[in-house]
Amino acid sequence: MDYLKHYENLINKRKTDILSSGYYEVHHIIPRCMGGDNSTDNLVKLKAEEHFIAHFLLHKIFINNNELEFAWYKMRFKQLSLFKTIKLNNKQFAHERKNKKIYGIK
Repeated sequence: MDYLKHYENLINKRKTDILSSGYYEVHHIIPRCMGGDNSTDNLVKLKAEEHFIAHFLLHKIFINNNELEFAWYKMRFKQLSLFKTIKLNNKQFAHERKNKKIYGIK
């Protein structure tokens, strides 16, 4: 699978089809851990589901980047208790974020 192509398509889609209403999250196109900044050119509004997928793709593209791996981990797993953790998919993640049940990386 060409993860980079999928990531670029997702970002380009949201650059042209800009979200103007509803819940969205701001995503750094070039992650800050890779030199990205907070300029408007480096930020894009994504639906929560898309944000989840964007971080999955970044993790796959830069598989040896520990900071991206950690960001992906924080989105993927929800701590229920000291001894219980569950995996979330993109739809579950979006539901949790929209209902403010978990707080991850923006």
